Amino acid sequence: MGKKMKILGIARLVCCVAAVVIQILPLGAVLRFGIMAQDGTLSFRFEDYSYFDITPFGYAMFNYMICAVLTAIASLLSLLRTVTRSRRQTPVTVLSGIALAMSLIPYISGAYNIFTIIVSVLLAAVVALSVTMHFLRE
Repeated sequence: MGKKMKILGIARLVCCVAAVVIQILPLGAVLRFGIMAQDGTLSFRFEDYSYFDITPFGYAMFNYMICAVLTAIASLLSLLRTVTRSRRQTPVTVLSGIALAMSLIPYISGAYNIFTIIVSVLLAAVVALSVTMHFLRE
């Protein structure tokens, strides 16, 4: 059982770090701006930012920054749990679950791209791996 847990821990760590790397890139956080034309038609312009950028935060899109910070903390805790072989998986599971919930908010407003989807899938994998590790420990 120990080797299986180590493999799951490393897989979880890789997913966490990959999510943080994608969040650092200036491609994932999408803001949608409405532009009113002279004839009264409305069109939208999409701009991409890093999850760690404060521009979306200034436009009241708090979810990107919350997701990025929680994912970074979960990555550090996952690294700590993998190195020390700690039995407690709950903090990583809870932080990743909240980060996953924050990463799903852009789908409501229709402002997402492939990188937003990849971050959500990686966070879902982290939650699934954490829950699996939790149940295998019992």
